[in-house]
Amino acid sequence: MNIQQYYDKAAMISLNASLASLLPPFILLIYSLLFVPPKMVIIWAVPFLIYSIVCFQSYITNSQRAKEAKSVNFSANHVGALFQKRAVSLTFLPAPSLRMLFFNANGQAIGEIRDTHLHSYRWFLPYFCDRLAREKQYGLFTEDEQPFATYKVRRDSIIIDWEGKSIQLTFKNNRAANHIEFINEINGRSFYVERARLYMDFKIFIESKTEAVILKKGWLPKEWSKHVMDANTPYLTFHKELSLEDQLAVYAILIYHLRKLNH
Repeated sequence: MNIQQYYDKAAMISLNASLASLLPPFILLIYSLLFVPPKMVIIWAVPFLIYSIVCFQSYITNSQRAKEAKSVNFSANHVGALFQKRAVSLTFLPAPSLRMLFFNANGQAIGEIRDTHLHSYRWFLPYFCDRLAREKQYGLFTEDEQPFATYKVRRDSIIIDWEGKSIQLTFKNNRAANHIEFINEINGRSFYVERARLYMDFKIFIESKTEAVILKKGWLPKEWSKHVMDANTPYLTFHKELSLEDQLAVYAILIYHLRKLNH
């Protein structure tokens, strides 16, 4: 997948969601004609109508970005493995749970993290119902859609499984200091996460006071704008060479922080 295909796909999902969200108001309208006063129906229908408008606006925006991206030539020769890149951009497909895609500077998808249980009925569940699950499972997929690792997210830990290996991250949330510490239970390595209060931005420190990984939104480098049409696309930068195990831990932290976005 390239970035133009991503915008096309995001647009179509948004359009389908917009149309689907009009079905409940239509049913309520018929119900009101038979049983209840129209005023009650309006109150019940407003959230669905607002959601439909928001989704349709997203459809228009992504359709325009897809048209702009069509003029860019995408070359398969630039595709690179996710774990070999020092910087990637993050995008999110509309979904009932997390669908996070990673792109390189040439607009090619090089990986994806998504919920492994993306059932259609979850579109209609309120978020508090989704949170009742004691364990959520996510998969990390390579650029050719092959599963590479799984993440089992629990209330106080994340278990990472890949290639017959497994590690567990436990975390301590210090709300007063606005940071979380993740501990690798296998080797004891500490991942100290410093979060911004109002934005998705955060920094990850690994066994030191120097930033190892930074996630920022709204700071996309100029050279990326040739392919990525949204300047506010989140941008992940690795400032140190990290082992595969540490990189998997970093993506676990991404899941923990971003699993509630865009759905």
